[in-house]
Amino acid sequence: MSSPLSDDCQSSDNTHHERLYRTDGDLVLSAPNKHGGRTFYRVHKFMLSDHSSVFRDMFSLPPAAEGSIDMYDGVPVVHLTDPAGDITDLLQTLYDPSQIIFDRFDPFAPLKLEGLLKLATKYDFQRLRRSIIEHFVPAWPATLREWDYLEENMNAWTVDDSPDTDSKTLDDVFPEPGAAIHLARLCDIPQVLPAAFYNLSRLSQKYDWSHYHAHCFDSRYDSLYWGQRTARWALLCSEDYRCLLMGKERMDEFVLSLSPKTFGVGMGCRDDATKSKCSGRAQKLLDKMGKECKQSRDVLATMLKYERTTQEGVFKLCYFCRCNFAANMPKQRDRLWEMIPEMFKVPSLQAEH
Repeated sequence: MSSPLSDDCQSSDNTHHERLYRTDGDLVLSAPNKHGGRTFYRVHKFMLSDHSSVFRDMFSLPPAAEGSIDMYDGVPVVHLTDPAGDITDLLQTLYDPSQIIFDRFDPFAPLKLEGLLKLATKYDFQRLRRSIIEHFVPAWPATLREWDYLEENMNAWTVDDSPDTDSKTLDDVFPEPGAAIHLARLCDIPQVLPAAFYNLSRLSQKYDWSHYHAHCFDSRYDSLYWGQRTARWALLCSEDYRCLLMGKERMDEFVLSLSPKTFGVGMGCRDDATKSKCSGRAQKLLDKMGKECKQSRDVLATMLKYERTTQEGVFKLCYFCRCNFAANMPKQRDRLWEMIPEMFKVPSLQAEH
């Protein structure tokens, strides 16, 4: 005998989901909607139990005593506390896996995926969670080579001389670090944190996504067309800010630790006089590079610039020192990249989930 319908089931704000209330379903799920009522979904138990260990264990429990099971429309009903919008995303993805396809570089991807990933994690939909993460993670490079490739793509991005409402900015087409960090913390995706934090460390807090994108007709928005990047700073927690400040400090310390000896300057000079000149010139070069790193906050890009400039023989080092300097700059960039997780106090790039 069915138990009486609860007040939740009888509210005038309740509704059946248009596409996910299937007449042949053997289970009803309900979830609170934004109108103050509940949205009801009639689905198939096997769709949930096949993908989720939590639902599988729930359905394997011994049958409850007659009359103690909540019923709705002739089948058992499970009342969930998760938002109806998130439940809709979950069920639509289970019934139509093509729904999971998204542009990994979409700056809105973390926001769109948040509800779905939270449910996939909470209810242990392992395959779904893995599929989403495997598609999302590559947006945030795991190697320096991947990072340089992404940076080259961004540097090559151009806009029309007279941008209009259909033009796209870098913010529109490339990943945004604030939302990525928020999602990574919320849903345990540590692989994206090193690159996302380094990306964020290059930006000033005055470049806030909501401020710049809310004003489509003033100079702030115009600056986005000429390459200015912004971040969703409001999504960061206090721990994120601590990690960011620590990373910036350690990045500065790394740059200050670089010396002519680091790059092998003076090792191949023909005499002491030449060695002294090369060391002095190399130190001036490093001082200049340090100032540029401080101004741009992009140590990797600045080091790459000096690596390429030195290879062109612009600076007046002797042949051997010039070769050593050019050969060691990429090694120091590699070293810096490997140090980024420790600098920002986040899991290493080899973390697997």
